[in-house]
Amino acid sequence: MEKWGSLGSGNKQFVRPHGIAFDSEDYMYITDMGNSRVQKFDRNGTFISMWGSYGTGNGQFSDSIPGIAVDSKGFVYVIDRLESRIQKFDGIGTLITIWGSKGSSLGEFNKPEDIAINNKTGEVFITDTQNSRVQVFHIK
Repeated sequence: MEKWGSLGSGNKQFVRPHGIAFDSEDYMYITDMGNSRVQKFDRNGTFISMWGSYGTGNGQFSDSIPGIAVDSKGFVYVIDRLESRIQKFDGIGTLITIWGSKGSSLGEFNKPEDIAINNKTGEVFITDTQNSRVQVFHIK
């Protein structure tokens, strides 16, 4: 057994770490809700990079980013629960696209919580908690 990380806002520090996902090269991505960011590590816990900050702008997050997933091409999807949106990044944190807004129509969310990707079918599954449903999208 091992552990790494500590309380704080520096590299390899967290305030409420939550979601974890791995890419095909075994890099680990962790959502850090209290710091409104994503941190990237190698499998041994060596810090690689981080992105995000608190806010509502592109590439920014609220302090509730519970879900994260990585597709077969290495794109990282992050759920922003309070902003009711999903942001898609490349593996170094460059924003690719954003989708979703608050509501109950298809493509809208009310406090989405988690995300899973079926790389065989190219489908992205998102739990839309307050709308009591799961929405399914196709990766392009």
